[in-house]
Amino acid sequence: MADSIREQILQAIQTQLETITAANGYDNTVLTVERVRQTFFDDELPAIGIWDEAEETTLHHNKAYQAMEVRLDAIIDAGTSNRSVALNKMRADLKKAIQSGDITFGGISNRLDINGFEPAYPDDDDNTQVTGSMTITVEYYETIDDPYSN
Repeated sequence: MADSIREQILQAIQTQLETITAANGYDNTVLTVERVRQTFFDDELPAIGIWDEAEETTLHHNKAYQAMEVRLDAIIDAGTSNRSVALNKMRADLKKAIQSGDITFGGISNRLDINGFEPAYPDDDDNTQVTGSMTITVEYYETIDDPYSN
């Protein structure tokens, strides 16, 4: 069976994030992009975890309007660089990857919004790993009673 519209969108987001490499004009080269993964090993960094979260549904005639939140957790090791500078470069890479691709994901999405970015710095100054979470909202339609078609 084909994947649902929601699943197709999540796969497309992962594919777009996998293009984050210095060779493609980004500041970072992301080594690992995985869904619903919280812990990454040092040799997998920089890494991005993709989390599909809450979804709101509104019915319009024969369509179900969906607004799905997706959280993108970027984890980097700043090394000897300033942790804030390193994390802001990753934030810019996330924005570029999400906004520069096909934000309709081949016509299955109507809208994509970036809701914000929240950095998380460790209390320990010797810890060079930092995390930033970007939340996006993807809006799309599904046919009522058929999450595989829009």
